[in-house]
Amino acid sequence: MEIVKNEKCNNSVTITTSELTEFRNSKLPVITGSLWTYIPDKNIFLTRGYTSRAGNTYYQVIQASERLIVCYDIGEGYKHTFLNGIKIFGWNERTPRLICSRKWGGSEWIKFNENFARSQTKIMLKDHMATQLQLSGKYADEQNLLSMSESMINSLYRKIA
Repeated sequence: MEIVKNEKCNNSVTITTSELTEFRNSKLPVITGSLWTYIPDKNIFLTRGYTSRAGNTYYQVIQASERLIVCYDIGEGYKHTFLNGIKIFGWNERTPRLICSRKWGGSEWIKFNENFARSQTKIMLKDHMATQLQLSGKYADEQNLLSMSESMINSLYRKIA
């Protein structure tokens, strides 16, 4: 058992490495666990799903960057995986703030396709930026807005470290 020493604090209690590890785990838990799973290859977090009485499983796929958080609401049926909605959050200092969302379902169900989800996210973000510009009395070319949206969406796919 290794003892962790602190040369700077003469009046503090010295703890063992295992006690320090236990302290770290209680104060800074890892994100992977019962509520989240991180998949590094895709830079996504999966929430723990729940299963309905009909046997469908629902969960969220979450991606984050320095500017955005995107949540894809997913449903898995017996035969297909569905995109039930997309929520895009921006940062309000350190707090996520919902900036736009879209839902599908009922007669407008969408079979999940990663390219479709990504393109819809890009369009939603472009529309949000255009609206915000319009509210401030400004205008930007649609192609420039699409290009900027695509760049911000691409940043979601960069691995976290």
